[in-house]
Amino acid sequence: MKLYKGVIWALLLTLLLGTVSEATVAQSPPRASLGAGLNTGLESLSSFWGFFFRSFEIAPYEVNIAHSHLQPLTDHSDSAYCFEVTSGTGAPDALESWYGDGDKDDSPPHSTCLSNIYTPPSMNSKPYDEWIKPQTTIQPIMLTPAQIEADGCACEPQEHVLTVGNNAGYDTIVNLTYTVIAGTGVCIGPPQLSLTNGTNMTFTVGFEPRGEPGDVVRCQINAKDATTPSNWDESFITKHLVDWNLDPAGWKLEPIEGATPHQWAGGTVGTHPAAAGQVGYIVGGLSVGLSQPNPDLQMYDPGTGTWTQLTDMPNWRFSLVVGWINGLLYAAGGYDATFSATNDLQIYNPATNAWDNTTPADMPNARGGGAGGVGTCSSGAGECLFHVGGGTNSEFPNTTLETWQYNPATNAWTQLDKKPAGSSRDGFILGAGVGCLGYIYIGGDYRGFHEFYRLDATQPSGSQWTRLADIPAGAGAMTPALVCEEDWGKIMLIGGDPNGYWGNFNNTVYVYDIASDAWEIPLPQTLHVAQLGSVGWQMADKIWTVGGTVGYGAISPMPFEALLQMTCEPCSEFDCYLPLITSNH
Repeated sequence: MKLYKGVIWALLLTLLLGTVSEATVAQSPPRASLGAGLNTGLESLSSFWGFFFRSFEIAPYEVNIAHSHLQPLTDHSDSAYCFEVTSGTGAPDALESWYGDGDKDDSPPHSTCLSNIYTPPSMNSKPYDEWIKPQTTIQPIMLTPAQIEADGCACEPQEHVLTVGNNAGYDTIVNLTYTVIAGTGVCIGPPQLSLTNGTNMTFTVGFEPRGEPGDVVRCQINAKDATTPSNWDESFITKHLVDWNLDPAGWKLEPIEGATPHQWAGGTVGTHPAAAGQVGYIVGGLSVGLSQPNPDLQMYDPGTGTWTQLTDMPNWRFSLVVGWINGLLYAAGGYDATFSATNDLQIYNPATNAWDNTTPADMPNARGGGAGGVGTCSSGAGECLFHVGGGTNSEFPNTTLETWQYNPATNAWTQLDKKPAGSSRDGFILGAGVGCLGYIYIGGDYRGFHEFYRLDATQPSGSQWTRLADIPAGAGAMTPALVCEEDWGKIMLIGGDPNGYWGNFNNTVYVYDIASDAWEIPLPQTLHVAQLGSVGWQMADKIWTVGGTVGYGAISPMPFEALLQMTCEPCSEFDCYLPLITSNH
């Protein structure tokens, strides 16, 4: 029997010297139960938010919101709220205080609150037990974002949009200055903007950094109130110069006509007799709706921009391990719609458009939810398919850390060292894996673990796994897509859920540098669609992501995006950047 706690979460916002005009729910994602197993996000959720109500506690500056919630005692949930506020006059700053009563049943804890120790009069009988955050400040002149940090090519003009706001209590002119404070380059924008009180305006900053790969160039943008110069704010744009770059224009939507939506499918890059160059394959997965199967084998040809439906899998599965070796597609393990795993190894031959799941040696054990890829065989010769972790069903105690190698040359499976457990008390499930430069990289987990590991099958038993730098806390851990860019020595981590258990869905891309064993800052190019459980490819000088879910079956229409890869050209002595700088009302 599950124990549930009915909660009315109460949160009070107090705007000292100001007015609150509206309060809304920004995001209240459902949470799956944190029990002994997992789900696809398609079944009934045992934790959810209900009604939302807001009213003035003390008009017009203190607002009370009530938000009902139902959850097991073992669970936790998140919700985000937005408040429209106007700062008052006669003070340089408007300070916001937050006060939250966790359950409205007069039981502690009544937490958490801000460190200014402010308690609304109506809450005097419920003293706080923790104070953790400083007051939020609304400045008279605000420049956002405070920081922009990105990779870029030397002498490549780039534009960035900033926003300046006037909360000073009167109409004013905002003077803007641009200074390169580190490295060499040109940074320009409009010299001043006219803002009425309580408004904001976007404007464009042109930045052309100069130097060599590895240099850092930084521009400081200062916004100052012409009426009261003590009212000011600043932002910084930092460029890390590289010898390659990703399209500053960002991810482009790609054609989806003829494709079927999917989540937790297998994917790989290979060839096909009908295509002139490389193609991307999508294997199996879950479809739109409640645990609906998708047995399709789909192929995308970037040369023609078209999708082709090939012969369906004979034994449909999702969350399987897929790889491409010597002109054949290999698909190992996976779950059916009831989370029952298979040990089937299925091989697709594009020359005949046919599957073979009788000749190949099956996996020694049934496994679904694992990860892996193609790497150098333990013998040091040839390529093998590697399968790491997974389980027989959806229960965490039934997952494993086992590592298996399939060698097509011998049609045999060989057990290698187990993957290190890291934060897991049992096995590894629904993280991510990719083969890159002969190694296998494995990270994440359904439960939000952020450890990252490399498998070198050629090493002696007992020393085949190495722990690497952890996946960043903000990056996806539950089923992101991992994509290898061998020429650059990078691994891209796309989307995913950083917390696990269906808590959040990222639209971010993080980059891992293999040589330095370091994660770089997230790319400024974010996805159009936040998701987890997509398939990633690298081909045709682009990084691709296709498919995915936000917890209710495969997303439809299917997300399909690509990010162009570019090689930086050396600077010319004639390079000069004189952009048309505009403000955007």
